[in-house]
Amino acid sequence: MKRLLELLVFYVRVTLMAGWVVPSSAASFFVGLVRWKNTSNNRVFSRLYGYLARWFLGLRVEVSGEERLTECQPCIYVANHQSSLDLTTFARVYPRKTVLIGKKELAYIPFIGQLYALFGNIFIDRKSTGSGVMGIDQAVNALTVRGDSIFMFPEGTRNLAGRGLLPFKKGAFYMAIEAQVPIIPVVCSSLNPLINFKKRYARSGRLMIRVLPPIHTRGKSMRHLMEIVDETRNAMLAALSDMDRALAIP
Repeated sequence: MKRLLELLVFYVRVTLMAGWVVPSSAASFFVGLVRWKNTSNNRVFSRLYGYLARWFLGLRVEVSGEERLTECQPCIYVANHQSSLDLTTFARVYPRKTVLIGKKELAYIPFIGQLYALFGNIFIDRKSTGSGVMGIDQAVNALTVRGDSIFMFPEGTRNLAGRGLLPFKKGAFYMAIEAQVPIIPVVCSSLNPLINFKKRYARSGRLMIRVLPPIHTRGKSMRHLMEIVDETRNAMLAALSDMDRALAIP
């Protein structure tokens, strides 16, 4: 009986959360039409969608270090990538004037691709070296000329284990050094104790998000690349471990 109730709660919560994507995206689409390629539109959508989505899932998000989000803009925010719910959790702290970088295939998804483009986000062809370099140039231009920040997941794919971090790809750090802007790590505690799509449970509870001190790249060159990657990853791992202890996650 307990398991049946848990399944019912899971399906109701996930259905409500998924259903809310449509009206919140439609409202954001019209905002995008009025404020064409205004990169703060991403924040409008994240606030509009995220608040109710977290409420449907029973998630209470506690944020520390939030003041650091805007202290060093433009910058590159790097976050841990756990699941498709990252949209819901990191929406709580998504900053103004911040773009996303996505693979070009997103452009061909009806409505989603148009919404992504309307908000001034950047597409990169990961399969083409030339196009990939062009995408990086666009990102560096966004940082240095437009003064926009960039939000990225350096793991490059979802960490389905829900613990620790996967190895980091170097793109975000290359861009930060090229543009001479700081890196701001943003870390969310483990989702697995509360929500698991494979095991089908969605439990109410507390999540923690920490915005860590900036890692500066001013005066650094590409020979410092791995040093910056390791410094960022170690800081994020330490924060994850500390949050696990605070939330009594075994």
